[in-house]
Amino acid sequence: MPGITSLIETLLAATFVDKRASMLRTGKTEWALLGLAGLGACIGIFFLTLALFQSLESLYTPYIAAFISALIAFAVAATAIASREFILSKNASTYASVQDSFKENIHVVIRDICNELEEPIRENPITSVAIAALAGLLAARRI
Repeated sequence: MPGITSLIETLLAATFVDKRASMLRTGKTEWALLGLAGLGACIGIFFLTLALFQSLESLYTPYIAAFISALIAFAVAATAIASREFILSKNASTYASVQDSFKENIHVVIRDICNELEEPIRENPITSVAIAALAGLLAARRI
């Protein structure tokens, strides 16, 4: 029975728990607006960096001012990427805990069903085989 239990548990988990459940559902309009916002952010960062460069150029030589401007722009980009990775890892851990609890609940239900069915099957093996064969025949005709 343990082999059948693990097989049924795996099939149910694969059926009910979709790996893409935690992914965002976005349409074309949302992607277009997100792209427009990204373009606006890039233009804003460009002009902000240009203004920073011109401001620093009065204090430092041009190549030092360009280096400091680029360093600040890369620091902002690295912070954004780190924030995104943190949020994704947090969501993934939440999804894993939900999936683990779901699998545990499935395992408990299957174990209870197997425990209830085990005794009648042991008492009447011929009837059990006949019922299983009939169920297989009906399933094959339906499919």
